Amino acid sequence: SVYIPREQLAGVNEDLDGSFQGIGVEFLIINDTINITSVVPDGPSATAGLRIGDKFIRVNDTAVAGVKITTERIKALLRGPLESQVKLNVMRGGQLMDFSVSRGTIPLHSIDAAYMISPGVGYIRINRFAANTYQEFMDAMLDLQKKGLEKLIVDLRQNSGGYLDAAVHIADEFLGDHELIVYTEGKHYPRKDY
Repeated sequence: SVYIPREQLAGVNEDLDGSFQGIGVEFLIINDTINITSVVPDGPSATAGLRIGDKFIRVNDTAVAGVKITTERIKALLRGPLESQVKLNVMRGGQLMDFSVSRGTIPLHSIDAAYMISPGVGYIRINRFAANTYQEFMDAMLDLQKKGLEKLIVDLRQNSGGYLDAAVHIADEFLGDHELIVYTEGKHYPRKDY
């Protein structure tokens, strides 16, 4: 367990709540330039016409290229209230282009991969335990069962943790009824069995 500084709490809660309000792109900062590496299908940016490879020059009235911008700063500029507008100036193939993007709800999935690795053997990778993790896990399990699932590998490497209830619900799928999974107890908090 770790304590989360107040200034980071909103971002951590967004990750665990399973969605945020934004424009629906993933990016990398390369040579002090923000490069779009992924556009959420049918998301706000895709609808507005943004593409992988576009480079941000300005966001609203703020220059973002060549100014040593940080990932946290660009996220703060791109995220905001639902349906609010973000004006973007981007470079595409040597040409400057302007876009107006209406922020939408962008899902954050906690299941990175779910597929059959060999006949009868499935694989599910869980990157964190968020509010939507259990439902995503069960959906993935149902899909794999339709494909002949007999054995399952659950990959938790580099899983950053998250909500206890989500982890308990998933663990419960692999154990018999009334088996202790974990308990919590504190100096001023009575023991609670899960």
